Amino acid sequence: MNEESRTHLVTGAGSGIGAALAHLLAELQLEEDSRERLVLLARTQDRADELRGEFPGADVLVADRVARERAQRAV
Repeated sequence: MNEESRTHLVTGAGSGIGAALAHLLAELQLEEDSRERLVLLARTQDRADELRGEFPGADVLVADRVARERAQRAV
């Protein structure tokens, strides 16, 4: 990978397709350059706390993409 760092933002990381994508990106991140950043959005604080345990290297935020102000803070 080049000198550029990347940030991967996954909405809905608490379940379904978002959770599957978070796991895939976390696996790839371990294989690739550690400068890659993984940011996960969860809809509830409880799920965000669980995700922090599952993905210790990721930044985990509580944000519902429908709540505009929270989504803007995440970005």
